[in-house]
Amino acid sequence: MPNVYDYLDYRQYLRDYYAEQKEKNPRFSYELFTRLAGFKAKSLIHSILSGKRNISKDGVYRIGAALKLGRKELAFFQVLVDFGQATDPNARSMYFDKLCEASPHSPARKLQQDSYEYYSQWYFPAIRELACMVRFDKDFEKLGRSLKPPIGAEQARRAVDLLVGLGLLERTRTGYRQTSTSVTTGDEVRSLAVADYHRQNTDLAKLAIDSTPAEERDITSLTMSISRATFEAIKAEVRACRRRVAQLANAETSPSRIFHLNFHFFPTSAELDSPGGEI
Repeated sequence: MPNVYDYLDYRQYLRDYYAEQKEKNPRFSYELFTRLAGFKAKSLIHSILSGKRNISKDGVYRIGAALKLGRKELAFFQVLVDFGQATDPNARSMYFDKLCEASPHSPARKLQQDSYEYYSQWYFPAIRELACMVRFDKDFEKLGRSLKPPIGAEQARRAVDLLVGLGLLERTRTGYRQTSTSVTTGDEVRSLAVADYHRQNTDLAKLAIDSTPAEERDITSLTMSISRATFEAIKAEVRACRRRVAQLANAETSPSRIFHLNFHFFPTSAELDSPGGEI
């Protein structure tokens, strides 16, 4: 049976449990799993595993009983569910901390906490660029004002301290410099902190529509009907474009301004079986 402490995604944990049971007993089904958990709705477990439904507090105990989880395992599973279903960034951070504390073997503990924090605010990566361009001589209010939208002096100070602590910035006789040209993270960090980072950048893009003159920005949108194969092909094009843009930025020798470039590509309809088919 999968070890609940090995997961950060409770739905994946339940999917792996289901797959294991199905392999042991081909007659094991979503309906049977649902009955074992004491739910009346036959499709509830399938809806949970597919992300269409969340688990209630009572549902956690029912599923925990079906999985025969011990007391500590059930408590961890509850936090795992709370973390997975939380929408408020502060709540997600709180549950993430609880997952770190709950087990020394949890993947949450294995994540680099500082890397998680790096992506927790949109302005941390921006300050990493800006601190090398602005002579602020410990005037963090000036540094914060240089961002658009501006941040407070204490936020700017915390950002610089974090970046220095992470080894992403280092002090020089005249200011700061980056220790490397780019930052990369593992998949787990992307799936946790970067989701919130993308939300913040989307909010910045919305502000830019009204606050930034059209000649200083490029915000466009396309609506299209495509197949799955074309979807994958476009994703590959976007990735290739992102790499080329990163190469251009990394080759820059005289930067004068900080820019954010967002790529958004998402469905706005349900999957159709065929053109003109029913949803």
